[in-house]
Amino acid sequence: MSLQNDVRLIKQEVLSETPPDYFSTKDIARSFFGALFLTSTFIFSSRITEQVKLMELPNIWALIITTFIVLTIEIYFIGYQRIRNKKERPFTEFWGKRIVTFWTMALLVSFGLAMLYAFDKVFTNAADMVKFAVVLSFPASVGAALADLLRRY
Repeated sequence: MSLQNDVRLIKQEVLSETPPDYFSTKDIARSFFGALFLTSTFIFSSRITEQVKLMELPNIWALIITTFIVLTIEIYFIGYQRIRNKKERPFTEFWGKRIVTFWTMALLVSFGLAMLYAFDKVFTNAADMVKFAVVLSFPASVGAALADLLRRY
């Protein structure tokens, strides 16, 4: 009888979807490294630097809105969908902590890598540097959210 209980418990543990934990400093660190990993693959593309110089304010706003939409979809389907008691943990609270953290980490990593690799010399004005960071923040924020996904599975 004990063996059957053990097998049942193991099956339950392996096959069940666990609800997401509450947001912690470990999640912030994971989002930083996820953003760093994914951004480092995009930063050296010469096409991005050329495109940034052509982008105007509507393009930047569209990119920011697209980033928030993609992050919201990721946050909902990766984490919030598995919350059992949705009244106890409303989506706005669950979403707010994560979206602010993911996008903040994305911007910090984007600006940090841009300064580290001397992109301030490539872009002569501050506006282009900000546009460059916003462009890089899209893959960086996806990387930050993916780090959360990899922890879950």
